[in-house]
Amino acid sequence: MGRNTMTALKKLGYLSLATFVLAFVPGDRSPGDAPHTYSADARTAVEWYYDQWRDLLERRAAIGEGEFTAQFLALVQDAFDADHLAAEVLRSAGAPVRPYERERLASALEIAIKNEIVSGLAEVGKVPTMRVTTADEQADRATIECSVRAGSETYGLTLYMAKTADGQWKIRDLHTGNERITARYGRDAKRMLDKYSFPYVVAQVSDAPFVVLEDFEEGTVDELPVGWQWKGKDDDKHKPYRVHQEGDNKYLAARDTGQSVIIAKDVKWNLQEFPYVSFRWRVHEIPEGADERRHDKVDSAAGIYFVYRRILGLVPESVKYVWSSTLPVGAAMQRSGLGKPWMVVADSGKAGLGEWRTHVFDITQAYRDTFGGLPSKEAVGIAILSDANNTPGGHAYADYDDIRALRSADSTVQSGVRVILQAQ
Repeated sequence: MGRNTMTALKKLGYLSLATFVLAFVPGDRSPGDAPHTYSADARTAVEWYYDQWRDLLERRAAIGEGEFTAQFLALVQDAFDADHLAAEVLRSAGAPVRPYERERLASALEIAIKNEIVSGLAEVGKVPTMRVTTADEQADRATIECSVRAGSETYGLTLYMAKTADGQWKIRDLHTGNERITARYGRDAKRMLDKYSFPYVVAQVSDAPFVVLEDFEEGTVDELPVGWQWKGKDDDKHKPYRVHQEGDNKYLAARDTGQSVIIAKDVKWNLQEFPYVSFRWRVHEIPEGADERRHDKVDSAAGIYFVYRRILGLVPESVKYVWSSTLPVGAAMQRSGLGKPWMVVADSGKAGLGEWRTHVFDITQAYRDTFGGLPSKEAVGIAILSDANNTPGGHAYADYDDIRALRSADSTVQSGVRVILQAQ
């Protein structure tokens, strides 16, 4: 499903999928015929979808690749019941997830199907032919058996369709060879979920350039973010984190006046495939006089941890990027004590207060520059801390958003470490 796994286009049966979508022979109909109505039978719906795809393929060079991709994805969204596909994939993978996560997988599957169709056409070289052998249609369900000929090979294909509440026929699954395509996706999803977290699977399905570690869009405004936890010692403390919203975008707001509560999220991804991270933050107020080197002043307006591993499953090994009150950008330090992170200053002082700032770092190199050596293959989590508990009367007000792991970055991107400072 990703660049560094077995090629998903072949593994997930892209040839069969592409053959169906691109090869359906619509009898004597042509794109200029009367438009399709969703109250028609399933076969007519398929013919109409095919007309649209064929017309779009013919216009590909004229409209440009960007517009072609956008229109093709829109057609896939119109033709396939992606939500049902996602539910079946997750059922096959044995992975119970929240509704919002299923929506994300559905969107990833739409992109994957679009990619498979386009790549399948390039592989086949021309549009194969297909003959419908049987069409079993009921009121809101249809099963269409097909005979497909591609070059010198002929094979069978079963298409499962259903009619939506508004009368639109959509493709719910395909069966070719010995299993359905949802089972194939499900098998790969299960294999990845045995090692990684759901956001990583979503990125791999769609071959996305990044893993969404967190963007807070699932959260409810004025509540704690979904899927985050804290240490048991902080159970009785007020958690100074709430989801806020500006326009259509949600983000996390931290308003600490002395609680000092770390919230964390377990999310595993392949660090070799996604060695870079990016995030956005916006600081409104810094704890005056704080100094990350000193145990009695170790406060930061904003801090994001990237956790490489947990020694013996308990002790974290992490790098924490901070917005420091006093230390220079690029300074790195580690205070003494079991499980203390290396802190790297990404922003400093009052310059830029109230502005969203985006950072990109090479966290594989950050590990080399701090802990030394190479990190483990799988990163295991992220955490957030805005705190002002060591600066009397201090405030740490910050916002966070769009925490991602990236496949690639500009060649100038570094770890963020420029100088090592001594710390207590």
